[in-house]
Amino acid sequence: MKPECYGYVSDRLVLHGVLDVSLASVFMKKNRAGVLVTVLCPNEIVDAAIDILLSETTTNGIRLHRVERKKLPRESIRVKTKYGDVNVKLSKHKGNATNVAPEFEDCKRIADEKDVPLKDVYDAARSSAVRILSDSD
Repeated sequence: MKPECYGYVSDRLVLHGVLDVSLASVFMKKNRAGVLVTVLCPNEIVDAAIDILLSETTTNGIRLHRVERKKLPRESIRVKTKYGDVNVKLSKHKGNATNVAPEFEDCKRIADEKDVPLKDVYDAARSSAVRILSDSD
């Protein structure tokens, strides 16, 4: 399959409700180079995902593995930074915030608007969220 097609297929899968698509370089039979496409999706869209893979790729078959998914509860807060307001996702484990992730698209938009490095906006939003969390303890 042409390498440029993988991005297209991944986008189509995500548009149809797939949670995650990953690609890995692998050696296949007879030591031929190949790409392993792994798709994580809810049961109700498995058939749609299979249809996309069979019609949009050169594969002749698909292996299905049912897995159980566990995820941390998440919430979103809005924080103020010197660059502007940013939405931040918080994941919690046993009541404690374990992951603090500023929304990439907010940070990107602000970085473009203010002509500042993206990492500065991201770091400012994360620091602001961490301060809010530590003040609430």
